[in-house]
Amino acid sequence: PQTLSTFQQPIQPSVNLLQGIPDPKSIESQKDAFAKDLEKQFQEKAAAIKAETARQQKRFSDEAQIQAKLAGAMNFQAPQFMKQQSDAQVQAQIKAQNFALEQQMAAQLNWLEGARNARKNELDQQAAAMTLDYQQRKAQEDALKKQYEIQKQYFDAEKKLAAEFPQMPLGMTI
Repeated sequence: PQTLSTFQQPIQPSVNLLQGIPDPKSIESQKDAFAKDLEKQFQEKAAAIKAETARQQKRFSDEAQIQAKLAGAMNFQAPQFMKQQSDAQVQAQIKAQNFALEQQMAAQLNWLEGARNARKNELDQQAAAMTLDYQQRKAQEDALKKQYEIQKQYFDAEKKLAAEFPQMPLGMTI
Protein backbone atom coordinates (compact mmCIF):
# COMPACT_ATOMS: atom_id res chain seq x y z
CA PRO A 1 0.00 0.00 0.00
CA GLN A 2 0.99 3.64 -0.51
CA THR A 3 2.26 5.55 2.48
CA LEU A 4 2.03 9.18 3.58
CA SER A 5 5.76 9.91 3.22
CA THR A 6 6.55 10.86 -0.35
CA PHE A 7 9.38 13.31 0.20
CA GLN A 8 12.89 12.66 -1.05
CA GLN A 9 16.04 13.82 0.66
CA PRO A 10 17.10 17.17 -0.78
CA ILE A 11 20.31 17.24 -2.79
CA GLN A 12 22.92 19.58 -1.44
CA PRO A 13 24.03 22.12 -4.05
CA SER A 14 27.53 21.17 -5.18
CA VAL A 15 28.04 24.17 -7.41
CA ASN A 16 30.52 26.75 -6.13
CA LEU A 17 29.42 29.90 -7.91
CA LEU A 18 32.40 31.84 -6.54
CA GLN A 19 35.06 29.48 -7.84
CA GLY A 20 37.67 31.46 -9.75
CA ILE A 21 36.04 34.79 -8.87
CA PRO A 22 38.16 37.18 -6.77
CA ASP A 23 36.49 38.58 -3.67
CA PRO A 24 35.94 42.35 -3.30
CA LYS A 25 39.04 42.74 -1.12
CA SER A 26 41.22 41.09 -3.80
CA ILE A 27 39.58 43.16 -6.51
CA GLU A 28 40.28 46.38 -4.61
CA SER A 29 43.86 45.29 -3.98
CA GLN A 30 44.39 44.55 -7.68
CA LYS A 31 42.77 47.84 -8.66
CA ASP A 32 45.03 49.74 -6.28
CA ALA A 33 48.12 47.99 -7.67
CA PHE A 34 47.09 48.82 -11.26
CA ALA A 35 46.33 52.43 -10.29
CA LYS A 36 49.71 52.76 -8.58
CA ASP A 37 51.47 51.35 -11.66
CA LEU A 38 49.45 53.68 -13.90
CA GLU A 39 50.45 56.69 -11.80
CA LYS A 40 54.10 55.61 -11.92
CA GLN A 41 53.94 55.37 -15.72
CA PHE A 42 52.31 58.79 -15.88
CA GLN A 43 54.98 60.37 -13.69
CA GLU A 44 57.78 58.78 -15.75
CA LYS A 45 56.30 59.92 -19.06
CA ALA A 46 55.58 63.41 -17.71
CA ALA A 47 59.17 63.69 -16.49
CA ALA A 48 60.43 62.57 -19.91
CA ILE A 49 58.29 65.20 -21.65
CA LYS A 50 59.55 67.91 -19.30
CA ALA A 51 63.17 66.82 -19.73
CA GLU A 52 62.84 66.80 -23.53
CA THR A 53 61.29 70.27 -23.45
CA ALA A 54 64.15 71.55 -21.28
CA ARG A 55 66.71 70.00 -23.69
CA GLN A 56 65.04 71.67 -26.66
CA GLN A 57 64.90 75.02 -24.88
CA LYS A 58 68.58 74.82 -23.97
CA ARG A 59 69.56 73.77 -27.49
CA PHE A 60 67.61 76.65 -29.03
CA SER A 61 69.02 79.12 -26.51
CA ASP A 62 72.59 77.90 -27.14
CA GLU A 63 72.10 78.13 -30.92
CA ALA A 64 70.67 81.62 -30.63
CA GLN A 65 73.56 82.74 -28.43
CA ILE A 66 76.08 81.36 -30.93
CA GLN A 67 74.33 83.11 -33.80
CA ALA A 68 74.26 86.34 -31.82
CA LYS A 69 78.01 86.11 -31.12
CA LEU A 70 78.71 85.43 -34.79
CA ALA A 71 76.55 88.35 -35.84
CA GLY A 72 78.22 90.55 -33.25
CA ALA A 73 81.68 89.54 -34.46
CA MET A 74 80.70 90.34 -38.05
CA ASN A 75 79.26 93.71 -37.02
CA PHE A 76 81.98 94.73 -34.57
CA GLN A 77 82.02 98.17 -36.14
CA ALA A 78 78.24 98.62 -35.91
CA PRO A 79 76.95 101.25 -33.53
CA GLN A 80 76.16 100.15 -29.96
CA PHE A 81 72.39 100.67 -30.33
CA MET A 82 72.33 98.21 -33.26
CA LYS A 83 74.16 95.61 -31.17
CA GLN A 84 71.65 96.11 -28.36
CA GLN A 85 68.79 95.83 -30.82
CA SER A 86 70.25 92.59 -32.17
CA ASP A 87 70.63 91.22 -28.62
CA ALA A 88 67.02 92.17 -27.87
CA GLN A 89 65.86 90.36 -31.01
CA VAL A 90 67.78 87.24 -29.98
CA GLN A 91 66.25 87.36 -26.49
CA ALA A 92 62.77 87.82 -27.98
CA GLN A 93 63.33 84.82 -30.27
CA ILE A 94 64.46 82.71 -27.31
CA LYS A 95 61.42 83.74 -25.27
CA ALA A 96 59.06 83.05 -28.17
CA GLN A 97 60.61 79.63 -28.79
CA ASN A 98 60.50 78.80 -25.07
CA PHE A 99 56.85 79.82 -24.94
CA ALA A 100 56.04 77.62 -27.95
CA LEU A 101 57.90 74.67 -26.38
CA GLU A 102 56.10 75.19 -23.07
CA GLN A 103 52.75 75.24 -24.86
CA GLN A 104 53.66 72.03 -26.67
CA MET A 105 54.74 70.47 -23.36
CA ALA A 106 51.49 71.55 -21.69
CA ALA A 107 49.46 70.02 -24.53
CA GLN A 108 51.40 66.76 -24.26
CA LEU A 109 50.97 66.67 -20.47
CA ASN A 110 47.24 67.40 -20.80
CA TRP A 111 46.86 64.57 -23.31
CA LEU A 112 48.87 62.24 -21.07
CA GLU A 113 46.77 63.18 -18.04
CA GLY A 114 43.57 62.62 -20.01
CA ALA A 115 44.78 59.18 -21.09
CA ARG A 116 45.72 58.35 -17.49
CA ASN A 117 42.31 59.46 -16.21
CA ALA A 118 40.50 57.50 -18.90
CA ARG A 119 42.46 54.35 -18.03
CA LYS A 120 41.84 54.93 -14.31
CA ASN A 121 38.09 55.26 -14.96
CA GLU A 122 38.21 52.08 -17.00
CA LEU A 123 39.93 50.28 -14.12
CA ASP A 124 37.35 51.61 -11.67
CA GLN A 125 34.51 50.40 -13.90
CA GLN A 126 36.09 46.97 -14.31
CA ALA A 127 36.59 46.66 -10.56
CA ALA A 128 33.00 47.74 -9.90
CA ALA A 129 31.68 45.22 -12.43
CA MET A 130 33.78 42.43 -10.92
CA THR A 131 32.65 43.34 -7.41
CA LEU A 132 29.01 43.39 -8.51
CA ASP A 133 29.44 40.00 -10.22
CA TYR A 134 30.96 38.60 -7.01
CA GLN A 135 28.15 40.00 -4.88
CA GLN A 136 25.46 38.62 -7.21
CA ARG A 137 27.06 35.18 -7.29
CA LYS A 138 27.53 35.23 -3.52
CA ALA A 139 23.85 36.13 -3.01
CA GLN A 140 22.78 33.37 -5.41
CA GLU A 141 25.03 30.84 -3.66
CA ASP A 142 23.73 31.91 -0.24
CA ALA A 143 20.15 31.57 -1.49
CA LEU A 144 20.84 28.04 -2.78
CA LYS A 145 22.39 27.05 0.56
CA LYS A 146 19.46 28.52 2.47
CA GLN A 147 17.01 26.73 0.19
CA TYR A 148 18.84 23.46 0.82
CA GLU A 149 18.81 24.04 4.59
CA ILE A 150 15.04 24.70 4.56
CA GLN A 151 14.37 21.62 2.42
CA LYS A 152 16.60 19.53 4.69
CA GLN A 153 14.80 20.76 7.81
CA TYR A 154 11.48 19.95 6.19
CA PHE A 155 12.73 16.51 5.14
CA ASP A 156 14.12 15.81 8.62
CA ALA A 157 10.83 16.90 10.22
CA GLU A 158 8.89 14.66 7.83
CA LYS A 159 11.24 11.79 8.58
CA LYS A 160 10.82 12.32 12.33
CA LEU A 161 7.02 12.37 11.99
CA ALA A 162 7.11 9.23 9.90
CA ALA A 163 9.18 7.50 12.59
CA GLU A 164 6.86 8.65 15.38
CA PHE A 165 3.70 7.54 13.64
CA PRO A 166 3.40 4.12 12.07
CA GLN A 167 2.99 4.01 8.33
CA MET A 168 -0.67 3.95 7.45
CA PRO A 169 -2.12 3.00 4.13
CA LEU A 170 -3.64 5.90 2.24
CA GLY A 171 -7.30 6.37 2.78
CA MET A 172 -7.23 5.29 6.43
CA THR A 173 -7.92 7.81 9.14
CA ILE A 174 -6.87 7.86 12.71
